[in-house]
Amino acid sequence: MGSALISGVCFFLLLSPFPLAFSERCHPHDKKALLQLKKDLNNPYILASWNPNEDCCEWYCVKCDEKTNRIYDLDISSSVPDTNLSGQIPPSVGDLPYLEFLTFHKLPNLVGPIQPTIAKLTKLRSLFITNTGISGPVPDFLAQLKSLELIKLSFNSLSGTIPSTLYQLLNLTSLQLDRNQLTGPIPGSFGSFKKPGPDLTLSHNQLSGPIPSSLGTLDPQRLDLSRNKLQGDASVLFGSKKRTQILDLSRNLFEFDLSPLKFPPKSLIWLDLNHNNIYGNIPLALTKVENLQQFNVSYNHQLSGSGLEDKCIFLVRIRSDPTIWVHSVRIRPVCSIGGAHEAHEQESIRPKTPELSRQITLSNALALEVGPRRRTLDAPLAGTFWRPSWGYGETFPTPQEIKKKLEEQKSYEKWREAAHQTTTHNTLL
Repeated sequence: MGSALISGVCFFLLLSPFPLAFSERCHPHDKKALLQLKKDLNNPYILASWNPNEDCCEWYCVKCDEKTNRIYDLDISSSVPDTNLSGQIPPSVGDLPYLEFLTFHKLPNLVGPIQPTIAKLTKLRSLFITNTGISGPVPDFLAQLKSLELIKLSFNSLSGTIPSTLYQLLNLTSLQLDRNQLTGPIPGSFGSFKKPGPDLTLSHNQLSGPIPSSLGTLDPQRLDLSRNKLQGDASVLFGSKKRTQILDLSRNLFEFDLSPLKFPPKSLIWLDLNHNNIYGNIPLALTKVENLQQFNVSYNHQLSGSGLEDKCIFLVRIRSDPTIWVHSVRIRPVCSIGGAHEAHEQESIRPKTPELSRQITLSNALALEVGPRRRTLDAPLAGTFWRPSWGYGETFPTPQEIKKKLEEQKSYEKWREAAHQTTTHNTLL
């Protein structure tokens, strides 16, 4: 009789439409921390799925590990700026001990400093806080998070100097602190990063002083120091044996001779040196760079193209048909290409539409002007077929910039998923 009753109860429970407590995957410790985090952020709409009566592994913005059922990914992001979410980063974020990926994105009313309890997240691999109202310094405690591979703190209101201790992060592959209000020099200790060193994006700040010579010992694929107040010699960042893909030193106060510098012939795709005090001649070594897509040396008034007259100007010898900006650089008229000399006398070429797809034959170049809201051609450009990439200055990104952003986003999503799978596999082993 007793066994029959128990069997009947079990059968009823299996058919019951009500969820059973023991079927929930979510770890109670993680669930408690998440609900506190939601409360501290004033119960924003973006976290509406965080129902305490439901399994937190099924909530939006979080991911549970399939083996341990612990929260390893917290991603509170909005496709458009979300003003409904307000407050500071809650201290309870530090109560998710298995967290590997932490993201706050496009939350303009998320304010205050970077939460100190993040230092408790010893498994953290990616810290991604962008387009928020976060302020205060880049915290020193980040150097304690030895598993960090990516730090992206872009488009915030961070101030103060860059911590010199970040070089202690042996697994760091990318450090992005751009578009803040950071001041002071680039730490000399950055030359001590584990080689080849992380990609560095420090642009759109107020960094000043010379770059440390030790930075030349690193070999990042991407180095963006643009729009700061950096000065002095940056020639240590160049070299034919480096693996540099993107090097942007534009809008600083750098002063060095470009003439003798060498460039990576295979990897370099983006070189921007505009608005500095660079001098010398544009080197013919650039003609050996096979995949260059953008080259900009505009507004370096002491930079010259002299010495290239007898070789047909380098612009048309770069094999990948790049976007090349040379406004306010002295380049003398040179020979035409392929035996066909077509001396164009137009004052300018101004497209009526944003894109100009037809090829244009140009020769005897003086300069390619880049205006504040359009690109115009103020004298025929040396060479043969030239495809100008028409744009509208900073208001709209160029096609190359759009493509680069999309590739970065896709690459990050793939990395985040692959990185967690690798960690899970190694843990099980």
